[in-house]
Amino acid sequence: MSQNRDILCSALELNKLRPEADMSIEQYLMTSESMARQVDMMRPVLNGKKVLFLGDDDHLSVLFGKYLNVSPVVVEYDARIRRSLRDNYAKNNINSYIIEEYDARNALPQHIKADAFYINPPYSSKNRGKGAKVWLSRVAGAVPVGSVSVLVYPIDEDLQWTLDCTHEILQYAYDCGLMVANIDKDVHTYGHLPKDPGLLSSNIYLYKYKDCVAKENEDIDGGSLYR
Repeated sequence: MSQNRDILCSALELNKLRPEADMSIEQYLMTSESMARQVDMMRPVLNGKKVLFLGDDDHLSVLFGKYLNVSPVVVEYDARIRRSLRDNYAKNNINSYIIEEYDARNALPQHIKADAFYINPPYSSKNRGKGAKVWLSRVAGAVPVGSVSVLVYPIDEDLQWTLDCTHEILQYAYDCGLMVANIDKDVHTYGHLPKDPGLLSSNIYLYKYKDCVAKENEDIDGGSLYR
């Protein structure tokens, strides 16, 4: 019980320290309580592993590094987040990590490899999940066959866009060599979702069954990933 309290205290502290969300690139920050719960839920899947994060505005890599002995590999566009993560890794004695500047409109550098990935991509509610599909296309090749990784995304029967997008995203995931192994539904809350207040996101566990290259997504310049 005491460790759960410690994790929540760390999450509350990170909530104060991490940069404010940039809504123009769909940064929606998970609540401290959901972050603490996520540490416990990820323990069987990510404990002790080298984990790739394509973006980490939530700063969950800090909690995973501290409490799950994860070695974070973070590729991140936002310089504020890169600086904040480095500061928080140092503060929490997380020494085994990689942070690199990266724009998801480009291919992931070949040297970026990990045991698993953890992504909470743009919802891209108006273009059938394009941002999430791009995120998957970038990270799928960086993890080995037989691994299990995590996609965080909303699935809400009362919001048709989440069902349409999830359908498209999971079809594309299969083309990337990934299949759904399990889902924890409706487990995360967020501090500010102006268009869909109260929306919950889910953990979608993706098993990599083979190496393959999916068709490249088109028209990903400008803000098209985030609409």
